[in-house]
Amino acid sequence: MYGFAGIAPLNILKLKYESRYTTENGIAVERDDEIKTNGFSTFNLMLTAGVGLNYNLNRIGFFLAPEYRRHMLNTYSDKIISMDHRMYSIGINAGMILKF
Repeated sequence: MYGFAGIAPLNILKLKYESRYTTENGIAVERDDEIKTNGFSTFNLMLTAGVGLNYNLNRIGFFLAPEYRRHMLNTYSDKIISMDHRMYSIGINAGMILKF
């Protein structure tokens, strides 16, 4: 078993939205739109914490770790949107470890 916690700096360089779909007429559409970052804070700090379980065999191992993340600063720029917004997420990290 193991645990982890820390603070990670975040920086928005560019926001991009990519979509690919087919209309009801069968026409394929591809769009790559760049979203202006004027309304977002370009710098933030993220708190991350979790616990995990690791099980190792001879040359292979497995791990499972639930994780919580939360932005410590406001997501939106105070100049554009006067709203306090701090994103958060809960997730699970899972994987295999191969020993060479």
